[in-house]
Order: sequence, then C-alpha cells, then structure tokens
Amino acid sequence: MPYLRYSPSVELSEPDEEEVFEQISGVMQHITRTMAGHYRHAYRPVHAKSHGVLVGILDVPANLGEPFLQGLFAKAGRYPAILRFSTNPGDILADSVSSPRGLAIKILNVEGEMLASHSGNTTQDFVGVNAKAFGVPNPAGFLKPIQLLDKTPGPS
Repeated sequence: MPYLRYSPSVELSEPDEEEVFEQISGVMQHITRTMAGHYRHAYRPVHAKSHGVLVGILDVPANLGEPFLQGLFAKAGRYPAILRFSTNPGDILADSVSSPRGLAIKILNVEGEMLASHSGNTTQDFVGVNAKAFGVPNPAGFLKPIQLLDKTPGPS
C-alpha cells in the first residue's frame, strides 16, 4: 500500500464538526468537575488513571525513506519525549476492570508550522490505543461514548 503524504486536502471536516467539538468540550468539563468533587482532585476527563510515565529521547534518523519525510520527521534530530500509559475512563477504576489502554507521547522542542490552536507552542502530541484502529470514525462518533462515560463517573 502506498504511503499518503499529508496535506490539508486529506482532512475532511464534518458539516457540524465545530458544534460537536463544543459538545465534547462541555461533556469533558462536566466529567472533570464531577471527578474533582468525588476525589477532591482534578483528573483528566478521559485516561485519568496513569499506569506509568516515562521520559526519553526521540531520535529521528537521517536515513528515513521519502514517504516519511514530513512534519516532525522531515529532518534528522533529537527531541525530549514524555510517554504516558493510561486507562480510558475518566474515573479511577481498579486494575482488574478491563478497559482500553492508551499511550500518549509528547515530543518537546519541535519547530515548524503548527495548527492555529497550537500556535506558539513547541510540542507535538501523538496518541495510541491497544486496538487495531481508533474505535470511532469521527468527532460525532467520539461524542457518543464520552456521553456514556459522563453518566457514570465516580469512585469505584
């Protein structure tokens, strides 16, 4: 399968995407406030329970193939990195409760063009989950499960 070089033309917005983002933001803020009330401590509204945090270096080699030479990987370099392993829900569940696991990677000291909402920052974030693909196709698909999580947050 050929690699797809990123350009703005490959990213398609849904007609009501801004409204859905506002709804997601509202639900996530509600989960955060609810969990802060339960635990007397603010937690992330999703992936609240960290299982480990690592600090390291991302080495971008000079000999990457042409399809990979874009964005952060356009030139060789070394970047500080922070990795967080976590569990999906916004509440702190026992380790025996099965739920998706996630990996967040924050790369520091990144130069280059950023999204307008990230302008002035020098970090690049990557997220992963222990599945073959992300579980939802678009922001509206993400809103539904986050609304379900919002109905049941609380101490386990």
